[in-house]
Amino acid sequence: MPMSGRHPLPSLRLLPWSALAAGLACVSASASAGPPTLPVPLRLPSVVSVQPASGVEIRYRRLEDTDIPTSPGRLEGIVSGRRWELRSSALLSPQAQASHRMARLDTGWQWRASGPLQTVVLGDTLASGGGWSRPVRLGGLRIGRPLALRPGFDALAPNGVAGAAALPTAAAPMSLAWAQASSDRLAGLFGRAPAPGLLPVSGPVELAAGASDYEFEAGLLRTGWGTEADAYGRGFAAAAWRRGLGGRMTGEARAEVSSVRRAAGLELVRGFGAPGNLVHGVVAQSEADGGVGRRWGLGLARQALGAAWRLSWDTFDREFTPAGAVPGEAALRSRLEAAVRGSLGRRLEAGLSVGHQHVWEAPAEHVVALSLRWGLASGRSLALHLGEQGGAQDQRHARVVLAIPLEPRRR
Repeated sequence: MPMSGRHPLPSLRLLPWSALAAGLACVSASASAGPPTLPVPLRLPSVVSVQPASGVEIRYRRLEDTDIPTSPGRLEGIVSGRRWELRSSALLSPQAQASHRMARLDTGWQWRASGPLQTVVLGDTLASGGGWSRPVRLGGLRIGRPLALRPGFDALAPNGVAGAAALPTAAAPMSLAWAQASSDRLAGLFGRAPAPGLLPVSGPVELAAGASDYEFEAGLLRTGWGTEADAYGRGFAAAAWRRGLGGRMTGEARAEVSSVRRAAGLELVRGFGAPGNLVHGVVAQSEADGGVGRRWGLGLARQALGAAWRLSWDTFDREFTPAGAVPGEAALRSRLEAAVRGSLGRRLEAGLSVGHQHVWEAPAEHVVALSLRWGLASGRSLALHLGEQGGAQDQRHARVVLAIPLEPRRR
């Protein structure tokens, strides 16, 4: 069976594949049957992919960037046909009590169409957020272009913004996790393929003149994803239309509406030089609880001097309300982010990330992080991460990671 990923322990041959299969069966169990349980604590590797039959796949991915084999993970089962997929996933928490070691995450059916529908998703899905909003979890319908997240959002974090439907972003509050993910954000900006089981990540897109696409999402906002408080609540709908305007200019208009909030905004993208080099700007306005607020932003993405570069600046009115907001959530005032990643030799990569952020009525926060990665023989790699965080929490950290593939590289 094909496997891939990192695992520092030599006990992979003893991995209980039957437990993974049993876990998938529990994902589809009726809620009336009570919470599914696992009999004993599991010690699972960070990434596993198994294909027991044609059109059937089982995936497992640890949710935390740690080498502790009993940390929480995401188990997913996929049954696929020629143009459709049925997916179901669950959260595995080996260290939790027996009655809480497994919780359903997402269940949905996806159909890939060749006509104007493009993609149809029915069940648990996401609203992308476009260039100025933020993604939220939905139970409902999505049609249009395939889903791709903007860099900086984490679709696998089980708790998200506490009590909210919105996906968490590592930049709010500013943290070392934001800095450690800088290379992933740069990879998404320049269209690299995502790891198996992860959603594609894409920065602003430049369309050819006259080309267009769209997306539409509608359903019930889902809060408490991955927790015992999982629930579907208020209705939510969003629509976006994007078109190439000529002269390497692309524009997108997006609107969002729920029972407590309305918002609309524009994004303009201008390409220059080599493909993937672009500058973009956003302006948006929200209305909620009688308050009207705006946000503005500018950004630059470029590949030059053998490196990928990213710079962005955003500012927010106090009354600007993001999608999926909850009472008491900290309101952003301004944010500046910069990151660069490139090669320093045949096997050495380096990355530097800097972030500075203000929240209304709170001290400013900043993060600086440096990462180095050496490619070793047989697919192995050694990485060094250094970081400093200042503001509400002052801390420094240093970490060394040795990555070893679970299967030998084929020649």
